[in-house]
Amino acid sequence: MQQSTAGATAPLACLDREAILAVLISLARDEREQAERRSLAPAIWTAWREETPLDETGAGFDSVARLGLATRFAEFFCLGEIGSDDYLTLASDFGACVDVVAASLQRGANAVTFRSSGTTGTPKRCRHEAADLAFEAGQASFLPGDGTVFGLVRPHHIYGFLFTVLGPCLAGRQVIHAEQGPSAMRARNARPGDLIVAAPGIWEMLLSGGAQFAGVHGTTAGGPATSAIWRLAKDAGLASLEDIYGSTETGGLGRRSAPSAPFRLMPTLRRHGEKIERRNTRRALATPPDEISWIDTTHFNLGPRRDGAVTVAGITVHPGEIAAQLACLSGVRSAAVRLSQSGDVRRLEALIVPAQTGPTDALEACIRDAIAATLPAPARPAAYSFANGLPRDANGKSDGWIEAPAT
Repeated sequence: MQQSTAGATAPLACLDREAILAVLISLARDEREQAERRSLAPAIWTAWREETPLDETGAGFDSVARLGLATRFAEFFCLGEIGSDDYLTLASDFGACVDVVAASLQRGANAVTFRSSGTTGTPKRCRHEAADLAFEAGQASFLPGDGTVFGLVRPHHIYGFLFTVLGPCLAGRQVIHAEQGPSAMRARNARPGDLIVAAPGIWEMLLSGGAQFAGVHGTTAGGPATSAIWRLAKDAGLASLEDIYGSTETGGLGRRSAPSAPFRLMPTLRRHGEKIERRNTRRALATPPDEISWIDTTHFNLGPRRDGAVTVAGITVHPGEIAAQLACLSGVRSAAVRLSQSGDVRRLEALIVPAQTGPTDALEACIRDAIAATLPAPARPAAYSFANGLPRDANGKSDGWIEAPAT
């Protein structure tokens, strides 16, 4: 990749064809997974190239789904704002879509729309000005090291876009996208000065078994970095590991380099009372999803999430919404879900109140089958228990159990 010379009027003009293609393939993969309610095998989407047709002979989109895909591409790069979105409906392969997006970015398409990554509920659309994203990703210390960037996160999510798409393009860094499955093991070839960008679950997989990464840098985001990750990172010889805190709504907010350290506010931001605002525009950010406890003007600790969501394997899940799905299943009178933790492993567990008394083995099997067909692994309860009602203490508290929201 070449160092960007793009001016302020076209902050995304630095994105080359490789970077744009990575985003479009990631979006297409997400569209199929959402429509088919299953994860695509890596062998499917890793085979997609510029010349891959979008239809059933290639990426697998019929005429109706292709319209939805074109809309998704246009939404991400906000092409409707400059009137180039219709050209995507004429594109027959990924390369033609790259042509449309690249031309639009050169013309000054100036925003990006991300969707929240939660597994339940309706994803929120979060629009970010391209100039703000470039201001964040263009800081000198944004990408540790000076070598290749191994992207093990999806580039259409804001963390992946900033650290494996926009940031490397601005810095002239080579990127290898290897988000999932066996291809993620390519990161084991990282050399001193390289950077690995991953979520906590992928870090645990990479670092287990005594793999060595002497001189390699790392970033992690999308959920708490467990004590095991920090310990394994030290044993593996990582030159640095930074835990990034942020959200789809806000972008990056803070970073830290030790498990017990507070987060340090991103240098592009400043505290203004209880708000956080951008230094370049003085515009306040959206309210962070977690409660923030300020230590001083640049350091903070995190409290619980404001919406009751939890993070499992880097994915945001809503226990109340999952409890609602369980409560609608045949044979279930009511249900509750909570996050449980055994050592460094965080998983959901469910409490089921059956509609009828009697053995529960068959009911549990039916519930597991139904949930496996509709929810990805992080959102599925790993353990089930059965009772006549939700247990509560003398104060009416339920030990972390979350019931379905009232309707």
